[in-house]
Amino acid sequence: MIEKVSSILFEVSRLNDPIVKGISFMQHLCDVVQANESKFAVVLVCAAIPDEESVAFLEGRGCKGFFTLLEENNETKLTMKEEYFGLGSSFPHLVILDEQGRLISDWGRSAVVWNSKKCFNEWTLGKPGVSWTQILLGNAFKSL
Repeated sequence: MIEKVSSILFEVSRLNDPIVKGISFMQHLCDVVQANESKFAVVLVCAAIPDEESVAFLEGRGCKGFFTLLEENNETKLTMKEEYFGLGSSFPHLVILDEQGRLISDWGRSAVVWNSKKCFNEWTLGKPGVSWTQILLGNAFKSL
């Protein structure tokens, strides 16, 4: 079983919190982070604005547990994008990693939206955190 889970959130704008079928992704992500704060962290990589501004924006809305890389770590950001963002093409894109930085899932956004109550426990078991049924049928199977 995986003790701690990390994630990388790739974002392009001011965290405008896209609403997917009436469900707020960022609010659910904040809830998952807060419910598992000693075991789960999010590293924010934002393309359009400085990451520090994005973290301050989230903290201003009561979301804790988000981290950013220092500005001088642009090479690390590029490496992270090359390594993990190639797995998906939509923003925001949330990848889930184990303690050693190995990929658990690149379905993080779907897991947070459609299975927010159970996704973290599934990630600790090395599972994607959401099923195809939950993704395809949405609200009918949300957090069963």
